[in-house]
Amino acid sequence: MLFNAMDKTKKGVVACWFQVTDSIQHMFFRYLDKKHPALKFGQNIKSAKTIEELYINMDKLVGKVRDKLSKNSCLVIMSDHGFKQFRRGVNLNSWFYRNGYLSLKNGKTESGEWFKDVDWTSTKVYGLGLGGIYINQKDRESQGIVSPGEETRALKTELKQRLGGLMDDGNNNAVAINYLYDRDEIPPGPYKENCPDF
Repeated sequence: MLFNAMDKTKKGVVACWFQVTDSIQHMFFRYLDKKHPALKFGQNIKSAKTIEELYINMDKLVGKVRDKLSKNSCLVIMSDHGFKQFRRGVNLNSWFYRNGYLSLKNGKTESGEWFKDVDWTSTKVYGLGLGGIYINQKDRESQGIVSPGEETRALKTELKQRLGGLMDDGNNNAVAINYLYDRDEIPPGPYKENCPDF
């Protein structure tokens, strides 16, 4: 598809996204760290070369693309993020539960699949997706309890103070959360209303 698009485009921009580099690194990065806690002793050593092999192949592809370009063409290669070791994470809903922001139905110790055991009548905040934090707001959520306006603003201020700079005491007090990006403070856009509150 890429080469076909390049052949057909005489003037303008051809953009191509390869999602495989992202997926492979997410799945195989731990194999580069022989002491990673998710690895079992003697686990497949061949997996450690998967990322390198992928980038060798991607480099060959870039070479083929470059060979097809005219001398006046501009080739841009970019990534949406880098990678590094990942050993620990923050379970936002566990933190919300332990700190009284998220409540569970009587006798439950976990939120269950699709939040089926969350007591929404006393839950103020919940996490969903990759780091999204939502206020359980009246007139927006089906069982919202936090009033829009001042009550929501006060809760957001409290969460920013408590979560911003949250330390991981199990990892030499490394910062677990650097900053919370408030939806109300980001530039406008067509999908902003669908963004999480943080």
